[in-house]
Amino acid sequence: MGNRRPHSYVSFDMRGAHTTFGFGSFDPKGTLRWAKTYGASEGDKRNANAIAVMGGIVYVGGRTAELEDKMGDGVVVGVSPQDGSPVSSLQYFGGKGPNELAEHRVKGFALDGAHLIVGMQVYTANSNPAHYWGQWFEGTGAVANFSDGPVVKAIPGVLSEIGADAGGGAVVDVAAPLSADWSDAAALKFQDPHDKADGVPPDADVMVSVIEL
Repeated sequence: MGNRRPHSYVSFDMRGAHTTFGFGSFDPKGTLRWAKTYGASEGDKRNANAIAVMGGIVYVGGRTAELEDKMGDGVVVGVSPQDGSPVSSLQYFGGKGPNELAEHRVKGFALDGAHLIVGMQVYTANSNPAHYWGQWFEGTGAVANFSDGPVVKAIPGVLSEIGADAGGGAVVDVAAPLSADWSDAAALKFQDPHDKADGVPPDADVMVSVIEL
C-alpha cells in the first residue's frame, strides 16, 4: 500500500482461472476513488506486488505475461494519482527459449533524480542455464477500468471493518511500524547478471535495475 495524504493507493491481483493485475485508490473514508487493471491471463502470472507514489506518479510493479507466458516477467506501470490514467509502462524480458526462462517480479522502487531504481525478485528453478539477464522494453499492455462489479463494491466495506479495529473507522498510516533500518549491507553481494547463469539454492535472487527516465 502507498500513502500520499489524503489518499491511499493499493496494488492487488485477483486470482482464479485467470489472474488479473490490479491497483486502485481510496479516499480517507475508505471510499474507492478509482480502480484499474493491466491485463489478465490464465494461470498465476499477473501479480501486482508493489506500489509507490513518487514524483507525482503512482508506480505499480509486479509480474506480467505479455512477453513471456511461461513464468512471467517484471512490469512497472505508471499512472496518474488523480484518476489512474496511464502515464507509462515498462516490461522486462529475459527470453522464452528452453534455456532462458526466469520468473521476474518487481517488488519495490525508488526515484533518484532522473533515474528509476527497480528491485526485482528472480526465480529460475532449473530452467535457465543459458543466461540470467534480460532487457527492459516499452510496455505492450493496456491500463483499463476495473469493472464496477460486486468485488469492487465490497472493498470499501472490508477496509471499514479493518479501520474500525484499528481506530474507530479511521484510515491509519501503517508505514512507520512496518519499516526498519537495515545496516548489514556488507552481507549482500551483488554481481553483474551477465556473469550469472542458473540459480543455485536458494534460487530466488534480488536483481536491481537503474532506468533513465
